[in-house]
Amino acid sequence: MFSKFNLIELFKDGFYEIRISSKLSYSIFWHFVFPILISFIFLLFSITIDNDIISNIISSISIFSGLLFSVIFVVTENYSKRKNRMSNDSNEEAKSYLKRYKDFTEHITTLILFSVAIAIISIVFLLIYLLLIKANLQGLQMNKELVEIFEKGNSEYSKLKFITLAILQILSFISLFNYLLIIIVLVKEVYAMVFDDINYDS
Repeated sequence: MFSKFNLIELFKDGFYEIRISSKLSYSIFWHFVFPILISFIFLLFSITIDNDIISNIISSISIFSGLLFSVIFVVTENYSKRKNRMSNDSNEEAKSYLKRYKDFTEHITTLILFSVAIAIISIVFLLIYLLLIKANLQGLQMNKELVEIFEKGNSEYSKLKFITLAILQILSFISLFNYLLIIIVLVKEVYAMVFDDINYDS
């Protein structure tokens, strides 16, 4: 697992770790269709994400992802220490515990790297959304034909802008919802391993 540098493999492993159901149809619904439905409900009631919300979300994700990324080094270092201390132990319980901790380290590393990738995608969507909200195409140096097409008061441009913002909001909801799922799974994994540590008598 630690030799993987393929981004596609990371996404495959990441979605496998946070999948809600072993059935593909259920997973597709909960990971993609459900957040899309929530986003449509927001759009139906004209609820959009404003500048302050976007700034707060980006700041929170950036700080949290940085903290999570540092956890990788702590977890892998702890695994190395346990491996060095227990590798020569012939006790079956010790071997079983070391295997469980290795699996835990692999799961946590995959989840954290996956969360960082999802966080970057979320930030990109939100930044594009924010830039489009603040876009003032009248100030751009464009030829007369383009100005007529993209002028702020033009209904076609307004429709295009609304559709683009709606798509970006939907994509942001999908990525943020899956980011939340990653955090929930991380908490569950850490909770299980902490109690395994407490109950293990080395």
